Amino acid sequence: MKVVKISPGKNAQYWEDCRENKHICVGWSKVPDLRHFDSFEELREAVKKYQYRGTHGPAWTTAEQLWTLKNLETGDEVIANKGIDTIIGIGRVTRPYRWQDHYPDQHAYPHTVPVDWDTSYEEQRIPAQQAWMNKTVAAIDSPKLYKLITGERLPKSANSGQTPASRKDLNLLDELDKKHQGLIRAEQGLLRKHVLGGKNHGVCVICGAKLPVELLVAAHIKPRAKCSNAEKRDWANVVPMCLLGCDALFERGRVAVVGGSLDIRFDEPIRDSRLKTLLKALRAREIAVEPGQLKYFEYRAKHSR
Repeated sequence: MKVVKISPGKNAQYWEDCRENKHICVGWSKVPDLRHFDSFEELREAVKKYQYRGTHGPAWTTAEQLWTLKNLETGDEVIANKGIDTIIGIGRVTRPYRWQDHYPDQHAYPHTVPVDWDTSYEEQRIPAQQAWMNKTVAAIDSPKLYKLITGERLPKSANSGQTPASRKDLNLLDELDKKHQGLIRAEQGLLRKHVLGGKNHGVCVICGAKLPVELLVAAHIKPRAKCSNAEKRDWANVVPMCLLGCDALFERGRVAVVGGSLDIRFDEPIRDSRLKTLLKALRAREIAVEPGQLKYFEYRAKHSR
């Protein structure tokens, strides 16, 4: 279970709408339906394209908040706030994220999640939370703050990652590509749960960094578009990669795994100093390749640019 605070508009201007329609809503209306995006990186690029026109800092933090909203699940807890010192409602998520396109044009908060609200907390004052400044969506992971707001102890499972998935769950999926205003990867959630093992942190297979799970993706070694149905479901074809650059480098064929070591592949001069530093750190790094992964890494290395 996750616990997050979400502000329904500036100064909670959409709280009445949220309370009456039993949902929570956020802005960034230029970014389309979040169900279109299968990875954080895809969403971040969309935020840069549609909302901030190429800027990096705001795009990253906005994408993080939208990604958190998109991945809220039934039973997760939402604390609605007004400003940095007032609680106006606490509720439970009843259904996954949805895009509200039936509002009038002036409604700039189309990203919504259905929530069953307890409004007995309206206008509850708390000490000012500076970390909430200019942040619409934020995780509540402080037991002290949670108890201050609700009077209860923070559940041990709150914001603690995901539970491991079973192969039975994966095999029960009938169609892996489901049409829902664009194709979504139906198996991605289960593969992610398996790869990350329900932990708070995981290790990127490329750079070896130990990172929070929200900065990792379950990446297919062999490009998913080239996989058979069985290969899409194969645990061995999926590894954790970080969103700090490794997933993008691997996906675009800039790095490959050859003979248990990283092979850096660039077909043009490297001028960017940051990229040089990154590649120098990765060059010839040894990778622990499991037997079942070998054929997938070989395929990727052979077909990388």
